Amino acid sequence: MKNMNVIYFLSIIFYLVVGIIIGIVVDKDWLSDEQLLYIQKLKAENALLVEENQTWARYVEDEFNEVRVFTTAEKEQFQHLDMVLAKVGVTLERFPETAGLYNQQGIIITLGEELEETYGLPQLKLEDIPNRELDLNMMYISLLRIKEELMK
Repeated sequence: MKNMNVIYFLSIIFYLVVGIIIGIVVDKDWLSDEQLLYIQKLKAENALLVEENQTWARYVEDEFNEVRVFTTAEKEQFQHLDMVLAKVGVTLERFPETAGLYNQQGIIITLGEELEETYGLPQLKLEDIPNRELDLNMMYISLLRIKEELMK
């Protein structure tokens, strides 16, 4: 008798587990629809963020069309900084060693050290070349502020 009760109990648990599994498998459509809506929402939000980022890059590029940007960076750092600024359409030039800067309008970007002689040009001192998106945007904002002061 005790054996029969255990067998009944195990068979009831087995059928209950099988029923739950079949119920979840069969009635999974609501989960798929919910996931699909969530994925579509994320894609729409991502498209909006990409569009806003492109608009920001075009704005920065338009603002710096008439301003020259110089740097004192070494060759490797120059290439990296040039690549970062090229994302927003800014052309980076080497800081000339001659006095030809007296006739120039532009901004000097230095890495690590401040120049004593800037020939009247504003200077942006960076500790490192920014890599993260937030740091890049902060650098662009700093350059825009310096440009506004330069144009006054």
